[in-house]
Amino acid sequence: TIEHEDREPEKFWQSIKDPSLLLTLVGTALPWLLFDIMFYGNNLFIPKVIDAVMGQSSSPADILQETRDDLFLKSVSIPGYIIAIFVIQKIGPKKLQLIGFLIMGLAYSLIGLFFENLPNYPLLALFLYSLTFLFSNLGPNSTTFVMPGRLFKEEVRSSMSGLSGAAGKLGAIMGTLAFDPMSKEYGVGFILMICGSISFLSFFVTLAFVPGSGSLLSKDDKSDEGSTVKSLLGECCEENGGYGEVAVDDDENEEAEGGAARKSAEGEGKLFKGANKFTKFWC
Repeated sequence: TIEHEDREPEKFWQSIKDPSLLLTLVGTALPWLLFDIMFYGNNLFIPKVIDAVMGQSSSPADILQETRDDLFLKSVSIPGYIIAIFVIQKIGPKKLQLIGFLIMGLAYSLIGLFFENLPNYPLLALFLYSLTFLFSNLGPNSTTFVMPGRLFKEEVRSSMSGLSGAAGKLGAIMGTLAFDPMSKEYGVGFILMICGSISFLSFFVTLAFVPGSGSLLSKDDKSDEGSTVKSLLGECCEENGGYGEVAVDDDENEEAEGGAARKSAEGEGKLFKGANKFTKFWC
């Protein structure tokens, strides 16, 4: 076990020499950064958008309506997570992320382009703005967490996932600090157009840099995972007399050895059958 741990840094540095790794990191980290610029900036930006689109007023009735609108925008995003759970396995995280960024880009752009006229159509404005929250959770707010764990090999998975997540937190800081002063300088409509442009940019970055369907869990990779599980179990069992073997005395007959081997094979088959089911469910 100690030798296995000593080899981990060596395996890591060998793995990051792969030129395709950097491109995949761009595909996981950059969309996460861009998305969090919009996501965290908009969560602080909701009251300003509602005031600008619905009309700003200090009457109790209008304040109550603004609270309802804010609650609606927050609650409409919840089904996005639920839908993502059921469809991500069928269509893949990359396609789901592309759909999310595309709808977000269209919704933000429409709101920004017709921002001056939207106060005449408050329900339409609220519907378009709610789409940005629904499809953010259906798409990138779910998939950006999933893809690093599914795209990178075991040797670099935790490190590359950490770098991707750190890029997202950097985007959150950028959006939180930038949106308010920019809205005062250029207006709310301009900020929404920026969000639309960022969404489309994230769409093309995902399309260009995320390989395949957003997962490397092909047949070969699944078999690699099975071998990894088997090797780890083997190391553990070696301390107790060997993996898949039963310690027998030399004078035991061949029939006893055959029976032990069959039991071991049956147990191993059940173990990896269960492991495969677990892997398919989560991956």
